[in-house]
Amino acid sequence: MGMKKSFSASLLTALAACTIVFNTCKTVVNNDGFRKEISNDLEADFLNPPSYAGLRAFWWWLNSNVTKDCITKDLEAMKANGYGGAIIFDAGSSNYTVALKTEPGPAFLSDRWMELYKHAIREADRLGLELTINVQSGWNPGDHQLLRSMP
Repeated sequence: MGMKKSFSASLLTALAACTIVFNTCKTVVNNDGFRKEISNDLEADFLNPPSYAGLRAFWWWLNSNVTKDCITKDLEAMKANGYGGAIIFDAGSSNYTVALKTEPGPAFLSDRWMELYKHAIREADRLGLELTINVQSGWNPGDHQLLRSMP
């Protein structure tokens, strides 16, 4: 019984020490090449979440139909509403015949598309938002028409 009590007391002591350390110290993290200090105060971070803990949006660039002005307005609205960033999803318009098609913008990864993407990166950086991108253009990974024609 004494060993069980001793272990429990040691465990409680260790947990108390961890709680004190985690609630009072600062941790230095590397965020996109920048070093900054973040709070380890759980209650404070819950009440006022740091940017790295903010919501992320799936940001659809339907048919690549985006403009610099709309990119700026979208990102400013995300920032104003507490978002931490977005994942760009470049995808084609609807295939449904009952839905209106989105007018096409520049082709995915074309020079014009890359210009818009770079603008989005600069604007996200200006606003302190994290910006990532889906690894392919389209609704599915791979071209279903191409896959159907394969043997």
